[in-house]
Amino acid sequence: MQVVALAHYAATRMDRVNFVASELEASIQAVSGGIGEYNGYKVELPRGVNEETFTAWIKNLSPRMIEYFAPEGIANMTYEEAADLFKNSRVRSTPGGGYEAIYNANGQEAVFTENAESLRIFWNDDMAKILAEERERPGQDPSISTPRERWLYLSSRPTGFLSDEEREERFNLSKEFGRASDIEILEFRAQRLEAQNKNKEAQRVRDQIENIKSRVIFFGFGGGD
Repeated sequence: MQVVALAHYAATRMDRVNFVASELEASIQAVSGGIGEYNGYKVELPRGVNEETFTAWIKNLSPRMIEYFAPEGIANMTYEEAADLFKNSRVRSTPGGGYEAIYNANGQEAVFTENAESLRIFWNDDMAKILAEERERPGQDPSISTPRERWLYLSSRPTGFLSDEEREERFNLSKEFGRASDIEILEFRAQRLEAQNKNKEAQRVRDQIENIKSRVIFFGFGGGD
C-alpha cells in the first residue's frame, strides 16, 4: 500500500516543491483505510475498515485465522502460539494490502510459515465472517472440546497473552483441576503439535518431558548429593 499511496501522492500533490504531510495522509486515505494505531505504532488500515474493526481483528486472531493463511503450518510453533505472538507484536503493512508481525526491538519479522516466508494476513470477507464468529465465542477453539483441554490450553499460554475473560476462566477452571504441571502442559503442547502434523517440533517437546522426568528421578533418589 505504501507504493500505491506514494504514487497517488505524486500524481495529486498540489505543492510540487515541498513535501506536505497532510497531502500524503490524504493519499493514504484514498488508497487504503487511512492511518490507525495498533500496540502503540502507526499502521495503514485496510480500505473500508476503521481502526476499531482492525484492532478487534488483530486482538481476536485465532488459530483458525492463522491456519487460513498458512495451511502448510507455522515454523517452530503452533497456530495458537503464532496467533498470540502476532497479536502482541507490532503489525506492519506489506505490499499488496497484507500485514505481518514484527519485533518492536529490531523490526524483524516475528512469525514464519513452514515455507520459511514471513506470515502475511489479509483482511477479506472470510476474515470478517470468522471475526464475527470468534467474537460470539471469544477464545474458543473448536478442536478443544473438554473443560480439561480448555484448562490446559489456557494454562499453556503466558498470562500476559490472555484477555481478562480468559484469565478469569483459567482461574475458575483451576478450582476444579488445580495448577497444571510443566509435564501436563508440555504433553498437551506435544499432542497439539502432532495434531498439526508438526512431528519434529512435537518430538522436541517430548524430549523436554523426558528431561524433566529424568531430573525428577535423579534428584528423587538423592543423585544430586
